[in-house]
Amino acid sequence: MGARTAKLVARLWPDLEDLRRLAHPHQALVAGAAGRRVGLPLRDGVLAFAYATLGSYLNAATRCMSLSPERAQEIAVELTPAVVNAATRAADDPAASFWSAVPGADLAAHRQAGLTTRLFQS
Repeated sequence: MGARTAKLVARLWPDLEDLRRLAHPHQALVAGAAGRRVGLPLRDGVLAFAYATLGSYLNAATRCMSLSPERAQEIAVELTPAVVNAATRAADDPAASFWSAVPGADLAAHRQAGLTTRLFQS
């Protein structure tokens, strides 16, 4: 997802072409660079990324599991206060938020591109 996002960002803002040369562009890094490029305040960028991530996970869950779209929406509403709280804390003190990474999910997403059978094309 990071490489795909970097490609789109570079097409929209050619001065960010260097993002395409990253060996393993993480989607959060690319989103942060794009947000900075368009002048998005840090808190708004972090919050947008957090909501997008939550939405992506819920979308995948409705496609791969027996989770109804209605239940996914309920979960999104239930988690909204926690997402806002976490995004605000991360924006207020970015250095203190490095622990919040989910390396297992990142590694699984990275391996997904090389699998012979996948749930989603990417």
